[in-house]
Amino acid sequence: IILLASTILEDSSVVKGVRTPFGVTQARWVVNATNGWASKLTPEVAITPVRQLAMATERVPGLKCCPFEVPAPGYYAWGTTQAKSGNIVVGGPGPLEKERFKEMDDHFDEMVSLSEARECAHYLKVLMPKVKKVNIIRIWAGAMGFSQDGIPNIGFVPGKKGLIIAAGFAAGMSQGAVVGRIVADLIAEGDTPFPMEVYDPKRFLGKKVEWPAQPYDLGILHEFFARRQRE
Repeated sequence: IILLASTILEDSSVVKGVRTPFGVTQARWVVNATNGWASKLTPEVAITPVRQLAMATERVPGLKCCPFEVPAPGYYAWGTTQAKSGNIVVGGPGPLEKERFKEMDDHFDEMVSLSEARECAHYLKVLMPKVKKVNIIRIWAGAMGFSQDGIPNIGFVPGKKGLIIAAGFAAGMSQGAVVGRIVADLIAEGDTPFPMEVYDPKRFLGKKVEWPAQPYDLGILHEFFARRQRE
């Protein structure tokens, strides 16, 4: 059962279930897979939310649009693909109005301003000049989740019996299928055949990590993660 939990319930560090807007659901196991929201439920594992934008165009039949990702001035990268329906989906930029996003909780704001919509339209023209006159039919925002080294946290939460975390997927959710298998293994067998050391949530316990001066700028975060992985 997938639930939107507001609180994970526990007794003496043993998980008992979750509280949601619809009431309490008892459970022996809880999987925190809320990515950018993960630290709201599991503060023991630090996941930083970073607000990003995406947009979809009207249908463009017959266009051969291969998935790609490119760096862009002022942002980390833009990527795009085309759905079977013909709609082009483009996403990637972090906060375009940085004065609105000075605190961590600001990154949960899903309201898209007119200036952000114009910026998205501009970059669509830059990336794909041949479709510069195509209408954008939808723009949306959401919080991605970043761990302290850019690698997801997947596994048992230390000191919490019955609690598993699968969050911090800074590169999107392309790993979702295999992570689902790993989580199922952990619940059913208590272990998994996949090598998990690099994803272990306890790798940061007791360690102080100095975040960059502007921790919510996507480009700065990726540079920071690259340095951390080389250390």
